[in-house]
Amino acid sequence: MKDYRITERRPIGGRMRKVGEIVSLDERQHAAEAPWGGLELVEPEPPAKAKKTTDKAG
Repeated sequence: MKDYRITERRPIGGRMRKVGEIVSLDERQHAAEAPWGGLELVEPEPPAKAKKTTDKAG
């Protein structure tokens, strides 16, 4: 399953979805919904790099 952001108001899964709402669709569902447009794949953010600490106890 992948997450998609709604970019234009439309019905998915039997209810009207708002712009900006995130929905999870499997490949079959996405294939059925994609021709209608209004979906944008949500890419996961890369993990934040840990900051190096220079804690010098003296």
